[in-house]
Amino acid sequence: MNKSLKVMTSAALLAGVVAPVAVTTVDAANSKVIVEKTPTVAKDYDSTKASGSYQNSDAITHVVFQTDDAGVYTGDRFRLTLPDGVKFVEEAYDGARAYAFTTQDKVQVKYVSEQTLELEITDNVASGKQNIVRLPLFVEVDTTGELKFTVDPLDSSLTAGTYTFAVAQGGSATATIEKVSSVGSGVSPLSVIRIDENAVNALGKDQQTITLKLPNNVEWNNTPTVEFTGGLTGSTLVSVTPSGRTLTIKFDPTDNRTARGSIFIKNAEIDVDEDAKFGEIVVDITGTEVDSQDLVVAEYADYGVSITLENEVPEIVAGAHPDGGADKDDLVTAKIKIKENVADSIASGRETKVEFPSWVKIIDVKTSDEKNVSFSKTGFNKDKNEFKFTATTSGKAEFVVKFYLSVQADKAGDITAKISGRAGIEGEAVVAKAIAPVSVEVKAADLQIGQKDQTLADIIITENVKEAIKDGKLKITLPSNVSFSEEPTVEVVEGNIEIDDVALADYDNGDDNVLELKVKGESTKPSKIKISGAKITLDRTVPVGPIVAKLGGDLVQNTTDDAVDYDTKFEDKDFVSKFVIANVVTPAPGQSVAQEVKFTIGSTTYTVGDEEKTMDVAPFVEGGRAYMPIRYVAEAVGVSKDSIFWDQATQTATLIKGDRVVQLTAGSKSLKINGASIAMDAAAQVKDGRVVLPIRFVGQALGANVDWNQADQTVTVK
Repeated sequence: MNKSLKVMTSAALLAGVVAPVAVTTVDAANSKVIVEKTPTVAKDYDSTKASGSYQNSDAITHVVFQTDDAGVYTGDRFRLTLPDGVKFVEEAYDGARAYAFTTQDKVQVKYVSEQTLELEITDNVASGKQNIVRLPLFVEVDTTGELKFTVDPLDSSLTAGTYTFAVAQGGSATATIEKVSSVGSGVSPLSVIRIDENAVNALGKDQQTITLKLPNNVEWNNTPTVEFTGGLTGSTLVSVTPSGRTLTIKFDPTDNRTARGSIFIKNAEIDVDEDAKFGEIVVDITGTEVDSQDLVVAEYADYGVSITLENEVPEIVAGAHPDGGADKDDLVTAKIKIKENVADSIASGRETKVEFPSWVKIIDVKTSDEKNVSFSKTGFNKDKNEFKFTATTSGKAEFVVKFYLSVQADKAGDITAKISGRAGIEGEAVVAKAIAPVSVEVKAADLQIGQKDQTLADIIITENVKEAIKDGKLKITLPSNVSFSEEPTVEVVEGNIEIDDVALADYDNGDDNVLELKVKGESTKPSKIKISGAKITLDRTVPVGPIVAKLGGDLVQNTTDDAVDYDTKFEDKDFVSKFVIANVVTPAPGQSVAQEVKFTIGSTTYTVGDEEKTMDVAPFVEGGRAYMPIRYVAEAVGVSKDSIFWDQATQTATLIKGDRVVQLTAGSKSLKINGASIAMDAAAQVKDGRVVLPIRFVGQALGANVDWNQADQTVTVK
């Protein structure tokens, strides 16, 4: 009768299909149990003998019981029980048989039932790792998986426990392949296929035939080598015949086998037709003593390339550059691994482009771990945010590439590498995260036109990483029509950065509109600077609305006004952040504060107070939310034109009003208020080339009241 052939992966094989496992020892407080070996046996294993007495060699394994912290004494009893599917061989334990570890009897063994043995101590055994008994296990098996026995100490000092003594496998043999390789169309080699007996003589004693059949559109390409090991060593190979999809192996097993054997099929090749089905290539294995079973031998993959990251996404500080003293290794992306699904997926000699956002420049590129590939770097684009190369492959290729980057000082967020070109390498991945070197906190003061020496709230500058603020000058720059009245008080309230001097300076036609802090000692841990008592004067041209200051200085290492230096630096990007330092509440001559604004859906006419105005795009409703262009949203909530920013690269709109900075990104349902994310049920959009925003969320974020009138389809902002 045929027996089934179980198919397993190599990892599963290592879990118990190879040669019997070595001694297993389980310690407990009072005793120790040693299972001498944990063999793998057939699911119908049976220790029963047709005739003759039972010997130690007939046992599936032996279990040694030892004392540990406590001894055992004459008359003590303990019990062994088996689970369902396993039972003791009654004939092996006939009557009250004694077993001894040495010549002296220590234990009397009694067969109680198919699943129970009781053992009685016949001689005292002291504590301290003294042997009690070496018990042979004679069992019948009718199950699969781990075979275990349980110790019940009864009235002895032994410790209760459950122990694995064997593993039962279904089928007569187990087939594995060392590695499942990805293959393309055409001829490809396979890894070594191994067939292991699950029990001695499981593959029979007469001539055997084993057939391996491939799926449609896949054929054997050669005559592989077949070798026998273990108990099958010395078997006679009769023939190995490849014929289309079928490989037939005939052999005469060696006689008088006392150990399980293995068959190795080496150097096999398959020929995959381009019409074959993508996915696993499964061989159907049958034979004289085996039923039909499947083994995955390869993965037929379409031509393509996988792009993965080899390590976690690192953070890169915006504004940092090696020329300013930054460590180059602190500016590196994650390692990008590019790997062909099958050989020749990358078109040799054709160009591949790696593109970063416009606010990123490439300082350097390094490749490593190249397999079957060589490179030719074709260079960078003018803005230095694109890198191009060609690759020449010879076999299934893979390599790792990493980039050293310079990030524009006022940018933050995910840095995505987009890979494209005619070589067949396509995809994108977030390879780094840009972080601001510092953050600024300030509560915008309400100021009036025409008054001097108006006091600002405290300004707190916090390093996001140590050494973010560099030796040299840290500058806060006001608009040219706003000036500092006097030097404020500056102190380090956290960390160990050192401030040497405080001074006022002129910039961009201003008069004392720059506050300079001279740093003489960089921090070794993130530090916090407090600026208090600052006073400013506004001239009559300052409009109603927020006064936006810029924070910059020597912490920006990658800005330049020298055209020769544009390569990996940014032109005149000399600040890391803009923040609202004050809010003008009294209008200058000819200006007015924001009033009630009313819009009508579908109409280009709207009113500001009592004045009727016209816009070039009508508001519309989508997904239950009213949208309108950014310019009119800003006007409705009292944001000046100078406080509206649009970043084309990141598709992000920024509106600044008072102490609030609101950001929305096209396509995202997340709104940020001073850096904190708020979920929306609608997203900003770019529609017909115009940026349109959901008015309710923006209005509420900037402190306005937004009312909707369903009856007349109007939106009112106050």
